[in-house]
Amino acid sequence: FFPTLSEEKDQHGCSGCVQASASFRGSEVTLTCPFDGAWYDKDTKLSETDAYTFQYEVPVQYDCKTSTGRLYQFYVRGLACDNCFELDAFLFIGMVTADVIVSTVLMIIIYRCNRKTSSDAPPYTPVTVYYPPPPPPPPPPYAHNSK
Repeated sequence: FFPTLSEEKDQHGCSGCVQASASFRGSEVTLTCPFDGAWYDKDTKLSETDAYTFQYEVPVQYDCKTSTGRLYQFYVRGLACDNCFELDAFLFIGMVTADVIVSTVLMIIIYRCNRKTSSDAPPYTPVTVYYPPPPPPPPPPYAHNSK
């Protein structure tokens, strides 16, 4: 079941009626009857409201009997956990869109900040160090024999 709002006429001629729905949040399940009614587990009356909330443990069937006598049956079977939630398509698309927009804005800010700091610095030219040539080598000692 998914919560829906029908804009078309259903087989009973109802236009704009809220359909029966089931929503899951962690291990908590909320069943919604389309009209005011009472909730039953077999023959045991559970609640007199249009929505019934319970902790999901095992597959179960609940009935909603409206004031007009119409019976809606809900059979709930699924996997539930404490940290799970039902992901809405619009929520998912909104999160992805927001992530793309925030990432783009951050990239533009970083680009502009880096461009400003790099243009403020003077251009780097390598400094050449001049070393004078070494002194000439001393003359070799010669032995002179004058005899």
